Amino acid sequence: MLSPIKSTELFYVSNTEPDLFFDNQAKHFYFLTAGRWFRAASLEGPWFEASTDLPLNFKQIPSDHAKAEVLFSVPGTPEAEVAVLLSSVPRRAIVNIKDARVVVVYDGAPEFEEIGGATVTIYFATNTANSVLSLDGKYYCVYNGIWFVSEFPKGLWVVASTMPAPIDTIDPVNNSV
Repeated sequence: MLSPIKSTELFYVSNTEPDLFFDNQAKHFYFLTAGRWFRAASLEGPWFEASTDLPLNFKQIPSDHAKAEVLFSVPGTPEAEVAVLLSSVPRRAIVNIKDARVVVVYDGAPEFEEIGGATVTIYFATNTANSVLSLDGKYYCVYNGIWFVSEFPKGLWVVASTMPAPIDTIDPVNNSV
């Protein structure tokens, strides 16, 4: 069900939990997931990345609206500026390495693509929901903010005590260095 957002051309889909909107002016649906926006002319897709190309209506969502939490992911809003600042604050956590676990499941045999622009060859897994990288014959997976390492793409995963420096140079948005 589409519910209007006052003083905008936006509607939000009120009978679903995800952040799903319809822009009545552009006649597109917008979906927010993991801090990224996607756009489609219909719910069946195809969906295209839209984080840097949101209609101005998104900036006009009232801060007291039920869907105001999306403002943290709308470029140019004060909430998005706060989110950027907060994401740059270093955080530390204590990890019990005996209890930390990750299970990586692939859709078929593990498949990897090269990440472009690196001085060393780094690959990322393309057929798993997990973030898995391959570098220098080892596999690295970040899960719940913890880095794991394995000799094999499917594990046995152990908490990584160090990380190869080239991993820090990867651009997570463009999968390039």
